Amino acid sequence: LRKEAQEKFSRIRPQNIAQAGRISGITPADLVVLSMYLK
Repeated sequence: LRKEAQEKFSRIRPQNIAQAGRISGITPADLVVLSMYLK
């Protein structure tokens, strides 16, 4: 993940991918990497 995405996820702590996708500055690529990591 990009450093910016890591910082936002650690600060905001979304409960699911949908919430993560609504965070400003999070790209679709960040969501793909996150979903692959969670599987």
